[in-house]
Amino acid sequence: MDGRKYCLTQISTEPINAIANISGCLQGSCLTARSLLELPERIDQRRSRIYSAKLTFDGPEYDFPEQCCIKIAYGDQEYRDLDREYDYYSLELQSLGGIAVPRCYGFFGAEIEGVLVGCLVMDLCIGTDVILPDYAEFKRRIMMAICKLHSVGIEHGNLFADYRHYVMNSWSVLIVDFSAARRHNCPGLQSVGGCDELIQAERLFGDNKFGVLSTFPRTWYV
Repeated sequence: MDGRKYCLTQISTEPINAIANISGCLQGSCLTARSLLELPERIDQRRSRIYSAKLTFDGPEYDFPEQCCIKIAYGDQEYRDLDREYDYYSLELQSLGGIAVPRCYGFFGAEIEGVLVGCLVMDLCIGTDVILPDYAEFKRRIMMAICKLHSVGIEHGNLFADYRHYVMNSWSVLIVDFSAARRHNCPGLQSVGGCDELIQAERLFGDNKFGVLSTFPRTWYV
């Protein structure tokens, strides 16, 4: 048990005050991704600032899960980056919450000992409750999730360097960490001038016989 606490205020028109009670650091990756994907695992400093936590509220109770995932940013630059990530979750990605990305519950901030601290609150997706043994099916679900991101105009920007961006939540594959994302007018998988991220995803995860390309053909949403 980590035991640390952060007193934070949600950044909104009606601020919500909460205390984040840290349970532990979320390190490593989804067990299915770790066992099936031929990609490395890269642990960086920001990765070590992702925790499981329980929020308690100063005032009325809100519709947050009992246990959640919080991503912490320290300092002005990290704070701005995390705020931008929250924009993606709360705008383009909101309709995909629980389908292709974790549900996001808010962005909190505070100044702690003179340092600006940001906190993004999301579903806790630890990926240890189920292991999907079917490699082809896991790849198909990843490809479907990536296609859904692009269908709402978001390019992830960092999907292929390692496998920590793919997590299981029950039987769903969700994509996490939009720190390198950008808004994107996706041309789809057409052979000329197609989307680089989708083309690379198709090379790694796509397979005609499992229905990915029949569901999302090369002109799937141009």
